Amino acid sequence: MTLTRDELESQAAEYQTRLSGLRSYMQELRETASRHGTDESLLQEDLHEAEHNISYYESEIARLRGEIGGAPSGGGGAGEGGGQLLQLLGRQGVGALALVSFGFAAGVVVGRLLNTRKGE
Repeated sequence: MTLTRDELESQAAEYQTRLSGLRSYMQELRETASRHGTDESLLQEDLHEAEHNISYYESEIARLRGEIGGAPSGGGGAGEGGGQLLQLLGRQGVGALALVSFGFAAGVVVGRLLNTRKGE
């Protein structure tokens, strides 16, 4: 099964949304850490993972845009390769995004704890 142009465009749009969310996450994490006086070295793991995910989504968007150029506009026939791989790749990002969200929440908690101790 191959994906149609509409499906590829939908996947690219979804990745673009995730990419935008990750960029906002990184900006908010840095601003929150700065506002609370949290040492950025404590956030390096989260920032590194977010940067990795950003590069993943950027490359996937570029790849999908390339495939859109040669994709059929109708439904794909059974037995054609490639479609299942794209579907698996689309699911892979959900876990990473959940992990990034968890990391952000943990960073906020650590920042508040450190800020509370700093005030005492």
